[in-house]
Amino acid sequence: MRAELEDVLHECIERLHRGGPIQECLTRYPAHATKLAPLLEIVQTLRVLGEVTITDKARLTQKLRLQQAISEHTPSARPPAPTRRFSWRALRPLAAVAASLALFFLLGFSLIQASAGTLPDQPLCKVKLISESLQLSIASPTKKIELHAKFADGRMREMAALAKSGRVEHLEFLTQRMRNHMNIATVLTLQFKSNPAEVAAIVKRSREVRTTQLSFLLARAPEEHKAAINRALAITEARYRQTLESLTPRP
Repeated sequence: MRAELEDVLHECIERLHRGGPIQECLTRYPAHATKLAPLLEIVQTLRVLGEVTITDKARLTQKLRLQQAISEHTPSARPPAPTRRFSWRALRPLAAVAASLALFFLLGFSLIQASAGTLPDQPLCKVKLISESLQLSIASPTKKIELHAKFADGRMREMAALAKSGRVEHLEFLTQRMRNHMNIATVLTLQFKSNPAEVAAIVKRSREVRTTQLSFLLARAPEEHKAAINRALAITEARYRQTLESLTPRP
């Protein structure tokens, strides 16, 4: 019988804590490798960065969030057709969601939350990016659109923070990630026929706030930083414009 993902996950976590490599787990359980890889990356990152003490209040808060997230991914109850046979396949997506969310809860939600506002040159940034990837991996298509738009805005906010502090060497990295998020959000919106007007409204709000911030910082930046900030501003403005044009219905 094939091992269930949750059991495999727990076994692999134990192996990592004993010093085993991620690849060993993926090789041992190839059928689960695709789902295991991002989860084990989080485990490994948390091991490297150290343990974090979570208060009882924080645990309760995250438990409630887990329950809410799981319920959002649970299909609404429908009366079964008498001629249909029950299949465990229908429960697999929910099992994967539950396992992923449980991993966040068990391994230190506080650390993941602490990484939310980090910048590319800070230690917890990797935790933030991995947690974002995991959120996307378990989200519905509609939720993915929302997350990509949110993460694109986050990259713009981080660009403004870097520009303000003069750490412009990471602007290109954030610019590329912002473009990627916007591209995917646009493609998913058109592919799944989601509400383009709603997505466009989110993009417009982000554009108004973030480009204003960067323009303000550009005007006050030292001369040696202006080229990098101006390049980032030009690229992101072009991406905003292209996204809005794609989401605007043509007559």
